[in-house]
Amino acid sequence: MSLTLRGKPANGAMGGVFSFIENEVAEVLLYRPGGHYPPTNAEAFERAVAGLPTSLIADIVRDLEPITAPKGFRVPELYRRHYERVTDWPSGLLVLGDACCIYDPIFGQGMTVAVSEAEILQSCLEEQRRNPRPHWERKVLRDMQNVMELAWWLNCANDLQWEGVEYAGSDELAGIRFAQRFLDVYLKQAMTEKDFKRFGLYWAVNTLSLSPREIMNPDMISSVLAQATEEEKQRLTELLEEGREELDAFLGRVDACFAQSSLA
Repeated sequence: MSLTLRGKPANGAMGGVFSFIENEVAEVLLYRPGGHYPPTNAEAFERAVAGLPTSLIADIVRDLEPITAPKGFRVPELYRRHYERVTDWPSGLLVLGDACCIYDPIFGQGMTVAVSEAEILQSCLEEQRRNPRPHWERKVLRDMQNVMELAWWLNCANDLQWEGVEYAGSDELAGIRFAQRFLDVYLKQAMTEKDFKRFGLYWAVNTLSLSPREIMNPDMISSVLAQATEEEKQRLTELLEEGREELDAFLGRVDACFAQSSLA
């Protein structure tokens, strides 16, 4: 069993996760992007759990016995490096995994991306064996960027809502402002209506099992807009018109990635 409570960027409230591991052992995780780290002092940690958006996790752990003191895990920044743009890339050198891109660990996407990168490498090695070509490493690096893009975009969509988180880079984040606002309204409606199908789609997208197009398609957007308040509807429509072209191009690249990789 796992229980996840989303944080609230609007007021800085932490998020939390409760999950069973094995042998009657469970874990509690607190998180808050933007440099405001959860406490590692036991009493302060318990107070922080009690201060989560709902008391669900606090109610569960109240009668459980801690087996270790709280431990901190700090990620000062996320980064995505575009080695495929290096004009004179050394022959025989490749970069994979965290050396190329790191993600917010709360989403657990890094291993999925690493597996997809390994499959891309395997495919390129097999092609290189059949039809040797110079500078094949750059194709590997380009193809790996395609599988990194979705997880990076999802991380940015979530974490940039928090105070203290900023984005620096030459690449624009396609349709990110619309995605942030749309997903907030989407989840609010799902919680209000107890719509487990929408929850399932959201979970599948964030675990890289489905393309965001399963959520951000014309039918779903129309459905969300139909249930939105007038203020939400107006703002979403404005943001969609502002970023539609870039968002469509991004979703097209993601769809192609799903069709070609283990993300499918």
